[in-house]
This record gives sequence, C-alpha cells and structure tokens, in this order.
Amino acid sequence: MRAFVFIGLVMLLAGCMTPPSVTESLGPAAKKLAPIAESPQVASLFKGTFDVLNFTVAESGEHFYLVHAGDRIDVKGGKFGGADLDVVITQAQVDAISRLAADGTLDDRDAFDIMRILFSPIARAFLSGSFLSNTIILRMAGVEDLIHITFWSEGRADTSSVTLMHTGGKWNAVDGLEGRPKRVFRLNPTETSEYMRRVHTTRKSVNPVVWINFVNWYLHWRDRVSIAATTS
Repeated sequence: MRAFVFIGLVMLLAGCMTPPSVTESLGPAAKKLAPIAESPQVASLFKGTFDVLNFTVAESGEHFYLVHAGDRIDVKGGKFGGADLDVVITQAQVDAISRLAADGTLDDRDAFDIMRILFSPIARAFLSGSFLSNTIILRMAGVEDLIHITFWSEGRADTSSVTLMHTGGKWNAVDGLEGRPKRVFRLNPTETSEYMRRVHTTRKSVNPVVWINFVNWYLHWRDRVSIAATTS
C-alpha cells in the first residue's frame, strides 16, 4: 500500500508546470554565501543532493539560486524556473553559514555544519510542497507526524537538532527539540547526505519502480538510524 501512495506522487509531479526563470543581480546574502558555496568541501558533501535550489531570504525578499556543477556550487541571482525546491532562508541562517568561513578556511566539519543549518529550511520546503502534507497519506506511508532529528559527528561533543511537526495539514521544521516525538533520528554526515541523495534521485524520477524502491530503502534506513519513541 505504501508503494502505491508514492506512485501517486510520481504522477502528480509529472504533471506540474515549470514556472519561468527570473534573472537578478546578486544581493548581499548571495554575495556572502558565494565563496562558501563554491568551496570543494561543500560541493563534495552536497554532491548528488540537488541540481538547482531556489532561495528567498525571509526578511529582505532577496532571491538567489544554487546550481550544483559537480566540483563546485554556482550562486546566481534571481529564481530558476526548473529548480528542485523553493527554499525560504532567514538572515540569521545566512550569517551563521558565513561565520563558518570567517577564518578564511573551510573543512569537512564546516561543510557538515552548513548541511545542518540548511536541513530545516530545505526539509520545510520539501514537506510543504509534497503529498506528505495529507494526513491520511502520512498514515498509509508510515510517516510519523512529530519527529526529532539530532545531527552528530564523530569526535565532536556538539550536536544540533531539528523537530519536524505536522499539524493542521501543514509541516513545519524548527530548530531544536519540541514536543513529544513519535520517532527519534540520530544522523551523522554519511547518513544525512545518503538520505538527501536518495530523496533527490527519487524526486527526479517518474518511474514507479524507482519510488517503490525508495519506500523499501527508506523503511530499512529508518530502522537503522532511528527508534520509535514510546507514547507512555
């Protein structure tokens, strides 16, 4: 049954129309992120997780998009018509990413910190625009409506966390842990990028077999990296 739910999403995505692209000059947020996005460490960690992402800065309305070019990520002003997702990012998140390169260098740890910062807005964009906003389909697909995710990296004491909540027919992703979760994930850099790559590959396909395979993979992956929380 879960597989057929995902097949329905494939058909929905196949019928979506592509909006036109809009070209703009680079704004201040895009200029801040450009040197970081173009670093080989960031390009390597995000390889296979997206083709094009549109971003809008919540406070200013600035638009820019990221294009993954294999060995680098290009930053361009405006909105790309065929982007994977339209992501709303805050100025605080832009500044947090910018501070990671304040010393003039970026390493693999910094790259994972960037992924952790971006996970909430990207997850919100993906879930808000998908069939997973439907409560009935959520139950059929076996997706819990309150999820805690903690990101960790070996050799580091610090962690960061995200809460995914589905209420009133809408998904929200907030930094930190809120509420009583129904499932708890703990993800390291490999597990985080593995999930993002699988989602990206599956979203691009209109082949029902690809979506069936994703369902099967997700259920096994979920059991490996998470636990179902007790409700008592």
